[in-house]
Amino acid sequence: MADNFYHQACCYALLKEDSLALVNLRITVELDKSYKDWAKGDSDFSHLYSDERFKAITKTEQTTE
Repeated sequence: MADNFYHQACCYALLKEDSLALVNLRITVELDKSYKDWAKGDSDFSHLYSDERFKAITKTEQTTE
């Protein structure tokens, strides 16, 4: 299921439908956190790399031990 949302996010990003891209990306990451790394390296989202909403979705939680 996460894969479907990810591909929709990519399509919306390429169409510059940023809000829809980010909504679908957020759902993707909620379903499977491994997509955070994919999105950060995916050129489909390159225009969103500096967007605070994109950064919030793809940030990696720091663990303290």
